[in-house]
Amino acid sequence: MVASNVAIHKPLILNGTGSIPTHVGCVIDSDKWEFKASPDVKGQIVLNTVYAGGQFSRVNPAYDESAPRMFDFNAKLASSRGSVNGDEFCEAIPSAYRYQEHFKDYLKVVQEIDDDNS
Repeated sequence: MVASNVAIHKPLILNGTGSIPTHVGCVIDSDKWEFKASPDVKGQIVLNTVYAGGQFSRVNPAYDESAPRMFDFNAKLASSRGSVNGDEFCEAIPSAYRYQEHFKDYLKVVQEIDDDNS
């Protein structure tokens, strides 16, 4: 699947563990998608805020079955320029983003690598 014309409108901030309701969903209409969410305090699922959107294709025109692209994770990690743990990464995020404590539980290590294609 190939995504195109991706637009990020605003950061999505989820409530902390045990804070419900929080609803997120991807609405697909033909070849268009929108990532929507609504933290409705009454429990109503109202996906009324668009956080990101774009288009997608189920066919990748760059795919060549006779020469599939390979990504060597171990080689990339071996060339890592540095790393931080989840706590260090989360502490570097500006407080205005209001990321909750549980976010860092999902992030163990962030590696910095050089990539000519990024």
